[in-house]
Amino acid sequence: MMRTLLLFSFLLISFVASASNELPNERFWDPPKVSVFPNPTSDFFGISNSTEVAQIAIFNLVGKEMRSFKAEDGIKYNVSDLPNGMYLVQMTNHKKKIINTQRLHKR
Repeated sequence: MMRTLLLFSFLLISFVASASNELPNERFWDPPKVSVFPNPTSDFFGISNSTEVAQIAIFNLVGKEMRSFKAEDGIKYNVSDLPNGMYLVQMTNHKKKIINTQRLHKR
C-alpha cells in the first residue's frame, strides 16, 4: 500500500513539474523547415527558408564554435577556410531559440 502511494505521488509530482516547465504556446511549436545546401560543400553554403532564422553558428564535432553569421535571405556563407570534415550548423530565431541543427560536410 505504501509503495503504491509513493509511486503515485512520484508520478503526480513528475507530471506537474513537467507541465509547469512548458508554456502553453511552446508545447505545440512547429519549427520551420530549414535546410543547408549544397551539402557537401567546399566553399560556400546557403540555407532555405531563411526568413525565420536570425543567427547561424557552425560547430565542429567536439562542440567548439568555428563560425557565426547573422542570417540574411539569399546570402551564401563562406566556409572555405575551415578544414575539411563534418560540422554542425545550428540555426536560431530572433528569440534565440534553436530552430534546427544540421550536419554539413565540408570537402
